[in-house]
Amino acid sequence: MELTVRVSHAVPTRPVDVKVWVNQKLALRMQLASADPITRYFPAGDGGKRVMLETWVSRVDRPRERRQDDPRDLGLLVRWNFVDAPPDNAAIDKMH
Repeated sequence: MELTVRVSHAVPTRPVDVKVWVNQKLALRMQLASADPITRYFPAGDGGKRVMLETWVSRVDRPRERRQDDPRDLGLLVRWNFVDAPPDNAAIDKMH
């Protein structure tokens, strides 16, 4: 499985801690200090038809605090894709 995460509000002075679990196993734990997307590859499980993703971030962005007309709490942006195999130059992360 290809998993890409990013935050739109990370800045170098206040990095955002990120955790992602795949099927209840910790798959990604890192600190993001920019809005650049991070892509990693993981085994998608036992070949079943379902995968459960859970996420956590240390802080969210609240546009309303900057006087913007947006009531949302913006956290982690996540994109996933099932692939037969990762690209040749990609590292496969192990889940804990």
